[in-house]
Amino acid sequence: LEAKERSGAVGKTIDAMATRAGKTIEETTDVRALASATTGLVRLGKLAGPEVVAVAKRLVDARDHGHWEPTWFSAWGGTIEATSAALEVLALASDT
Repeated sequence: LEAKERSGAVGKTIDAMATRAGKTIEETTDVRALASATTGLVRLGKLAGPEVVAVAKRLVDARDHGHWEPTWFSAWGGTIEATSAALEVLALASDT
């Protein structure tokens, strides 16, 4: 839903989550957190224009050069999520 269509506690929670996801994208070095925040903002329609390309580059760089591995599965999952999010963002970029 567009911001003007959201109301009440649920709408405020969604807006707060979108704000936090934006901060996460700016600040995190964690591949999985970056992918999750990006996917959330894409689904909410909160990424557009040059920001989309910048986030896609950051996702690919984090996936290729970042390393987060509390367990093998989590590291693999972060890589998969980053790849999936990068593809979503790149598809969005090609539409704009």
